[in-house]
Amino acid sequence: MHPSTRSFASFRLRRHHIIGRAPASSFAADLNIPESGGRACPLHYRYGPRALSEEANDLDLGEARALYVVGGLYGNIGALRAVETRAASEAEAPAIVFNGDFHFFNSDPHDWEEVNRTVMRHHAITGNVEREISGPSDGSCGCAYPLYVSEDV
Repeated sequence: MHPSTRSFASFRLRRHHIIGRAPASSFAADLNIPESGGRACPLHYRYGPRALSEEANDLDLGEARALYVVGGLYGNIGALRAVETRAASEAEAPAIVFNGDFHFFNSDPHDWEEVNRTVMRHHAITGNVEREISGPSDGSCGCAYPLYVSEDV
């Protein structure tokens, strides 16, 4: 277990709702897609329209006149610092929203903490990576790899 997983699992990302776990999708079964190793995205990863609408109404962006949406950071410290530098160079501070998958390749504990600290200063929702690292997991990332990608990956 990564050193920060325990603290990450216990913290709640600001202002989000996740729809509860739903029964396994018949979509994967209908297509004869194995349910293991990230072949099919579980239904509990999905946000429903009402959850998104309610959160959008409650999202406090302060006085921001610009919005940065950062997606698929995957622990890229250089990209994270570039976003922060760009935001700091604006005449007026923008609101920054991380739309999930901000962790993944940042296996170094210091990088992990830096990503967590930085993201948590802003608005964020969980991605499949955060869902998998915040609870019991079979080691899958929930990436919905196509069938031509080996199970060993």
